[in-house]
Amino acid sequence: MSDHQLLQWSEHFNLSGHQLINAQHHQLFGLVNQLYDLIHRGGDIESIISITRVLLQQTEGHFAEEETLFYRLPRDEQTLHLLHHKHYLEALSAFLERLNSGVDMSVESITDQLRSLADWYQSHVLHSDSKLVTNC
Repeated sequence: MSDHQLLQWSEHFNLSGHQLINAQHHQLFGLVNQLYDLIHRGGDIESIISITRVLLQQTEGHFAEEETLFYRLPRDEQTLHLLHHKHYLEALSAFLERLNSGVDMSVESITDQLRSLADWYQSHVLHSDSKLVTNC
């Protein structure tokens, strides 16, 4: 376990009956924490970029898997959930672009951006993804 954690996994994040989705959520939390720890340990920008790329790829795959469950949601909630995914991926991609830009960013700036992404993701799992279970 890393010294610096941004997200703390708990059973509250588990979706009943969705082992794959739960495992993916847990894995994404772990990647965010790995990235956060690397930033706080003064990791090099190439490593930070590399983990951010993995986080983006894993998130894209996870969202695609999750979207196969949308048939359980009313049409308006499907649309909203898809928009949430789209906007999050845009924000994560923009974060990666900023890291790749070569512009010198402070640890505080990088951390604030990652914290914002992590807060959104945690809230999304608790509030939006939980509807995938309650609408079964």
